[in-house]
Amino acid sequence: ADEHGARGKLHWALISGGVLAWSIFVSNGLPFFDDLTGIIGALLASNISYGLPSLFALASATRGALELVKHERLLMAALLLLTVVLVVLGLYTNIRHTIADSREWG
Repeated sequence: ADEHGARGKLHWALISGGVLAWSIFVSNGLPFFDDLTGIIGALLASNISYGLPSLFALASATRGALELVKHERLLMAALLLLTVVLVVLGLYTNIRHTIADSREWG
């Protein structure tokens, strides 16, 4: 890592070349980067915000580490269902938007 000889120069060239290749791929292979971030957001945002906390709470309650009354369990199950709906709708909308952009801009 801190070599100034041939090996250090080779590492530097390989890392620099890899970063350059990745940058070229992202800029040319993914021309609609905002669409990609929309798809990633649709897949992850509601899972992280609603799905995982509800899932962890239900799992903790099942193991006896957390006490949840019946209406709290129902709320957690409803949040899990809401998460699935939001993921499906968000993914569908973003894929349609990506298709429309590719038709319009090539």
